Amino acid sequence: MNQKATGYLETTIPSFLTARPSNDLILAGQQQLTLRWWNTRKRLFSVFISELVIKETGKGDSQAARRRMDVIKTTTPSGLASKSSIAESFPGKRRRMPVTSPLRRGTESTIF
Repeated sequence: MNQKATGYLETTIPSFLTARPSNDLILAGQQQLTLRWWNTRKRLFSVFISELVIKETGKGDSQAARRRMDVIKTTTPSGLASKSSIAESFPGKRRRMPVTSPLRRGTESTIF
C-alpha cells in the first residue's frame, strides 16, 4: 500500500481556486497552475489545514468566503492541524514562520 505524501493547505490555494481570473499575467498563471494541481495532483496528498487557514478563509466578502470555505471542506475531518502538529511535520525547521494571506494584502500571521 502506498502512503500518500502530506501537504499543508494554506490560504492561497482556496483563494486562487475561487477568485475571478486575474488580469495580472503572473497571478493568472498561478491561478491556472493551482487549479491544474488541485484537479490532477491533490488526490496524491493527505491534505491538512490549520485553524488559522479556516479563520482567514472565512474573512472578506461573504460570497467569496463561502466559496473558499467550500474548497477547504474537501479536506478530511482529520485534516485539521494544530500549530504543534504543523511544526512536527517539518522536523528541523522549528522557527517562527510568517504566513501572508492574499485575502488581506500586507498582513502576516505566525503559525508557530
